[in-house]
Order: sequence, then C-alpha cells, then structure tokens
Amino acid sequence: MANMNTMRADVMQAFGQTAQPIEHPIQREEIMSFSKSGVRLNFNLNAYWDEAKGVYQEPVPAISFSYNKKYCSIPTDADTLNELSKFLAKVAKVCKGLPEKDYTVIHDDTETAEKMLQKYKVA
Repeated sequence: MANMNTMRADVMQAFGQTAQPIEHPIQREEIMSFSKSGVRLNFNLNAYWDEAKGVYQEPVPAISFSYNKKYCSIPTDADTLNELSKFLAKVAKVCKGLPEKDYTVIHDDTETAEKMLQKYKVA
C-alpha cells in the first residue's frame, strides 16, 4: 500500500494546494436576487474586513453576476443599469424562440430593497 504522504504529495501535485478557510470573509446581506438557466445576479450589502482597524467596514451596495460559476461585479449606478437593461431587452427580442432550460428563482421585493438602501442614497 502506498505511503499516505506520497499519496498526499501526488494529489497536491495534480490538483494544487487545498483552499484555506478565510479568516474574515465578506459579510453579505441579500437585498435582491435573480437566478435562471445558469444565470445568477445578486444585489447585496457587502461589508469588508479592515485589517488596519481590526473591524468590518460599513456595508456597501454591490452587484455580482455569474454564469456557470464564473463571477464578476457590475456597477451599481442607475444609469448604467438602465442602459444595460435596455440592451438586454433588445438581445431578448432577438433570442426569442431559442431553446432554454428553466431553473428560475427570483427574489425581487423592491419595497424592502428601497428601505435597506435608503441611507446610501444621495440627493
């Protein structure tokens, strides 16, 4: 039987170092979310750890988008989001009739979202 250390070394060489737990992960509070056909969009309040002060910073609004577990952040400004939604409406029109898989989960309580974001809004 192979030596356990040799097996561990072989696994590490093949797959790399295993992930270590994050000491101070981002604290997220969900505001709204959308999930359908492998597409996911999360609108959250994110609080990041401030290493220098040893505390979490005040939460900030953030939007993350993913497809097939590939993630990116997108801007939270209304103008960009409105332009993006207009463009996506055009793309949707062109894609009408193409096959789709439906795994829909939508959380879109705008009243609660408005209350959560009130203190972040500028005049």
